[in-house]
Amino acid sequence: MELKSDKTVNPNYARILGYRDSFTSLSAAETPAQASKVTIGLGNITENRWIDQTTKELRTGFRINSNFINKAKDTDEEKATFELSGVVGKLQPEYDKNGDETGRLIVKFIVVQFGGKIDIIDLIAVDTAKAHIETNWKEGDTVKVVGVINMTQKTVTWMEPQGFGPDIPRQRTESSRELIIIGGSAGGLEDTLSYDADDIKVAIAERQKAIEELKSKSANKPATAPASSSGFGF
Repeated sequence: MELKSDKTVNPNYARILGYRDSFTSLSAAETPAQASKVTIGLGNITENRWIDQTTKELRTGFRINSNFINKAKDTDEEKATFELSGVVGKLQPEYDKNGDETGRLIVKFIVVQFGGKIDIIDLIAVDTAKAHIETNWKEGDTVKVVGVINMTQKTVTWMEPQGFGPDIPRQRTESSRELIIIGGSAGGLEDTLSYDADDIKVAIAERQKAIEELKSKSANKPATAPASSSGFGF
């Protein structure tokens, strides 16, 4: 925002506007080589919640936020990685659109944000990371994770058979937007480095209340109190 809460000028506003003039986005470049390469060394990952207007169901994803962008140096390695500390929520297998297990593990990761509020973000574990987590992590553990940010698109081509005549070529774009764990704590951190379980339960209840208010706002009707819950269910 241009002004801070106390109505004084927000210095970040003008600086971020300056990025528009300093850098060339991929969408504005004639070729990918003309797009600016940048580094973002200081940022945070937050939960993105919204109500699907078709199904009226809650949808969640993640956002990556940062106020600071620098022009990349020629020596900078091209990578997209993240580090998080938080609490292990549910561990559950991932299923594809047909209801079949993909072999990957979804870690519902509880991230404590400013003011004690929490975000719950899906992290993906595969292969050795999946095996380690299933063996050594349990719900409620405070752990650290390291991972890669996978935001990719690919074009899938196939031939659609017809009742008669030649098959018709078809194409669709498949997008991936996920946070994949590649490393982390051996197990839950010691108590002095861990979040208090009771505090997390309170924060989970507050998050659920915010979700109910979001649903109510979407439906234009008063919010109803969420059902009380103990433990780490959500």
